[in-house]
Amino acid sequence: MFPSQGSRRFLFAHWEGGGNTPPVLAVVRRLAARGHEVRVIGDLCNLSEFESAGASFVPWTRLPQRKEKSPVNDPIRDWEVTSPLVLLARMRDRLFIGPAMSYAMDILDQLASFPADAVVTSEMLLGAMVGAESAGVPCIAISPNICFYPLPGVPPFGPGLLPATGLYGTVRDTLVRNVSLYVFGRGTAAFNLIRRRLGLPPLTHPLEQLARVTRHLLLTSAAFDFPSSSLPSRIVYAGPEL
Repeated sequence: MFPSQGSRRFLFAHWEGGGNTPPVLAVVRRLAARGHEVRVIGDLCNLSEFESAGASFVPWTRLPQRKEKSPVNDPIRDWEVTSPLVLLARMRDRLFIGPAMSYAMDILDQLASFPADAVVTSEMLLGAMVGAESAGVPCIAISPNICFYPLPGVPPFGPGLLPATGLYGTVRDTLVRNVSLYVFGRGTAAFNLIRRRLGLPPLTHPLEQLARVTRHLLLTSAAFDFPSSSLPSRIVYAGPEL
């Protein structure tokens, strides 16, 4: 992706989701130790952590600021819902798609003041990916877990299903997967409006944004996941960052 020698600039787009922070801190720390320049844009509650890891830090400007990590400031508040479908819709509206324009514009502002060789973002921040794509900057998605997006031959993420066997398993996986795709698909019009405003072509589904990143790094071992029948080349099991 990049030449093997020389310092590079990386712009990380982060949101405080609990378990996603420590592995991203580890990646930032390793890059900084190797002499690369790293800037993180994220929630104010992570400022001291990322600065201690060797990065410069700026807060999101178009989003409500999360100044500390108490549950009252959690934007998702997943404990309030019992239905998986309601939770998916809440994540769509509060993280993936609802604030996507704000994420995209903040990324564009940062790239104007901090020209980066790559944007590195949580796999959930579709808006940050749109911002990078609009600027023509390579985008790398990071998953601090196995991939929760649909992969060929892999059971749908969430219910803890084993790989499908026979017709029943195939139908089961198709139904579960299609329900999730339907929930996120209801945000397609809003997501495409954002892309059009930034000069990008529309997508048939918001989750297609993941297919447009340069790399999608899964920070785990393939040994902890079910093997895909056809793993896209952009998806790489990069191993855990502890």
